[in-house]
Amino acid sequence: LAFRHGMTLGEIARMIAAREGLPAPGVVACTGWSRGEGTRVFAPGRLPFVPPSPNLRRARAVLAYAATVLIEGTNLSEGRGTARPFETIGAPWCDGAALAHAMNALHLPAVHFAPTRFTPTASKHAGQPCGGVRFTARDEAAYDPLLTGLSLIAAIRDLHATDFAFLPGERPFFDLLTGQTWIREALLAGEDPNAIKRRWQRDVEEFAAERRGSLLY
Repeated sequence: LAFRHGMTLGEIARMIAAREGLPAPGVVACTGWSRGEGTRVFAPGRLPFVPPSPNLRRARAVLAYAATVLIEGTNLSEGRGTARPFETIGAPWCDGAALAHAMNALHLPAVHFAPTRFTPTASKHAGQPCGGVRFTARDEAAYDPLLTGLSLIAAIRDLHATDFAFLPGERPFFDLLTGQTWIREALLAGEDPNAIKRRWQRDVEEFAAERRGSLLY
């Protein structure tokens, strides 16, 4: 399954059944709904936002999540225990001004980073003042969450080589998030995020072709 797949649960079930040679599941499709402007975060006529998680409290956080969820696999706070989870990331040792400058200098499409300071009340670095950045996605059509997330980790790696780390484990959590081991290894080796994305592109194209036959909307 792709990192950001854009499918309903019924569509995923149809795709997996076809892939595994299982009987097609019965899925009751919605009427009067289709993919389009009404589903976009910034569309005037979009559907009301229903938080899918206690830490995804507004639509903009969902946009940020597609990039900053990768931070969960590192020793930085992803903003849990703050007013803006997944829109705020940092650590006690993080230089927010330097990180914001490094990220904005990349001119990634449709995103902006501002330095911030925060003290999480829960989860990683709870009760500790942290430096970091506040993340804003401005145009979801142009926004590239995968490249943004990889670039963010690479910038932190370069700025804070002695402090930054992926969370350890027999199966590191970052590997569970991406479904791969080589992405973490490539970042540790200093590989450029654009090169990592290109290596992933063939899998994306294969998934898009498989996905097409299972869509209901």
